[in-house]
Amino acid sequence: MSGGGNKLFKEAMSSTFSSDTTSETISKLEKDRSHFEMQWKEINEKIRSLEPQFQEKKDELSKLEFELSKLEWMRMLAQNEKNNPSIDDTRRMGQLRIQIDHPSQELNRLKRQPSKIEEEIKILQDKILEIGGDKLRAQKSN
Repeated sequence: MSGGGNKLFKEAMSSTFSSDTTSETISKLEKDRSHFEMQWKEINEKIRSLEPQFQEKKDELSKLEFELSKLEWMRMLAQNEKNNPSIDDTRRMGQLRIQIDHPSQELNRLKRQPSKIEEEIKILQDKILEIGGDKLRAQKSN
């Protein structure tokens, strides 16, 4: 029985597979799968090669932010004493802001790049699974 009730349903599903794939289709799908796997490996290598650069920029950014906060603290103390920041401090803070902006922009670029690559990986994995499913169905039909 299926799903309750008083009616008995038997053999609703066939135990045989239909074979509407050809060896050419299987061959093409295997080539596509190989191609996608190669792309996936290349993308993973690219991510691994960008990770040290990403970490370096992240470290550089944190050092610059620390130095900037230290200078701002010193400026605040000096302002409390004189009510005027020194020209050197103001100039140095401007330089530090520029130095922080550049790594921040680079860091943002590096953050976006892995997400694009991860999307490509997901698409490739889905295609590999789709191809693998067709291949598995073809093997079972033989």
